[in-house]
Amino acid sequence: MEKHNEYFPRSVHHPCVTLLEKLEELGMSNSEFAIKTGYTEKIIFAILKGESQVTPEIAIQFEKVLKIPAHFWLNNQRMYDEFVASKRAGILKSNVIINKPPHILPPGHIGGLRGIK
Repeated sequence: MEKHNEYFPRSVHHPCVTLLEKLEELGMSNSEFAIKTGYTEKIIFAILKGESQVTPEIAIQFEKVLKIPAHFWLNNQRMYDEFVASKRAGILKSNVIINKPPHILPPGHIGGLRGIK
């Protein structure tokens, strides 16, 4: 009988959740973060909305600015992508929660969080 790994974390979230929390902690606006990373506000805002992925190049810039290792951002993105794909394929266990990005404010607001206390 073939054995399968049945481990699934209880929850998984897009890297933007951590990014939003970190920006709020630092009191850094989306615009300021965009400038420091060298990416446009449009790209940063798409990541903050969970509409865009954290690529290796972006992860390196996040590490330079936030001092959180690039591998953290990349592993978080990979896990999120894997579980979204598993859910679409019907493989994902029903008790796994995929945390969606919180509602965010327009570019320029500190951290971009809305309604999170």
